[in-house]
Amino acid sequence: MQNLTTIIVCLLCCISICGCQEKAAETTNDKILKNVKITDLIGNKTTPQSDRTEVNFQVYLFHLLQENYAKVSPYLDELVTELLKYRDSTAFSSNGFGAGLGSKHSLEKLTRTLEQAGARCIYSRQIKVLTGIYEEIALNNIPEQRSILYYSGSGKALALTFGPGRGVLNIVPQKAIGLRGVCDVYITPVFRAIKNKTADNNFAERNIANIALPDRAFDSSAIVARLSPDEFIALWPKDYAWDNTPICAGVFLTGKKPKPYVRICVIMCTGIID
Repeated sequence: MQNLTTIIVCLLCCISICGCQEKAAETTNDKILKNVKITDLIGNKTTPQSDRTEVNFQVYLFHLLQENYAKVSPYLDELVTELLKYRDSTAFSSNGFGAGLGSKHSLEKLTRTLEQAGARCIYSRQIKVLTGIYEEIALNNIPEQRSILYYSGSGKALALTFGPGRGVLNIVPQKAIGLRGVCDVYITPVFRAIKNKTADNNFAERNIANIALPDRAFDSSAIVARLSPDEFIALWPKDYAWDNTPICAGVFLTGKKPKPYVRICVIMCTGIID
């Protein structure tokens, strides 16, 4: 069986190489997402398809034992962060998320580092998305009700209970105004409720399941990455996301069964068809 690095490198070799677009950093990381809601990012379904741009992605989800996280985190912290834009950078960090940008070469180095730490690629998928339309990436199952402390912005912390369901990322590519071969990818963590089928057998369980059904977008942890082909964004939980005070990233990207683990999501742009 081929090892993790060989598989990823082979997939990367299939990616068509496009020219990289020079990026200019904004003076503030929060500026681009002010007053933007997740509902604004889904797009107008009545817009003619010819007015949209097709963006291709390769998505990887890596599963790593928590005890080996320290072997990987120094490399994750070396990824580029200056060009990322946040809805609220303080809330993003307080909710336990980490993120960084890299190139095709950086991804090859990352996969080698993950392999050496014993990580497994548990999910690999190619997706095609039109600008203004969202695509969903599953991160983690949430099989029961969970309570967390959620930082909603402006320093406010809310106690939330939700589940059962799953944690996903909604990704919405948008055109970068005035630029070709570049897209802005809006990424928002979302709790997606799944009705507990076994709850129908018990009235009390059924009430608990129904109370927990509504979906929830964690807007304060939304992030934007400007990507060209052969560039990626990685998202991961910070090491304080699974301590004694459960926070958002701890539910979306960590778990305890069968052994405590963390998950690292990589979203790579493989092509933009203008």
